[in-house]
Amino acid sequence: MHVFVDVCKEAYATCIFFRSNTSQGVKIPLINAKARVAPLKQVTILRLELMVGCIGASLAHSVQESLNITEMETVFCSDSMVALYWLREKGDWSVFVSNRIKEIKNLFPNSERRHMNLEN
Repeated sequence: MHVFVDVCKEAYATCIFFRSNTSQGVKIPLINAKARVAPLKQVTILRLELMVGCIGASLAHSVQESLNITEMETVFCSDSMVALYWLREKGDWSVFVSNRIKEIKNLFPNSERRHMNLEN
């Protein structure tokens, strides 16, 4: 399962793909997606990155539960180096950051996390 998350000033979104090898080749169907409009109140891009990370993890978890999948290799992809750093390292983060990181790690403690350049 591949979970992609991305943010801009106006919105944030996540999408989930399953990658499978079949006799006809590699198949990568879109399984689920969710998008939200960014709050009217000014929120930093980094906070939005953490918010969409939580949404992506929650959506991926609900997909796994609805399909009765207990073990699946999961790859989270984000263009935020800072959010990926927060997920990788331990630190004395603010309450907001700590709570989001804890939520993501509780849902997917052993997932792979990758940086993706999603500008184009």
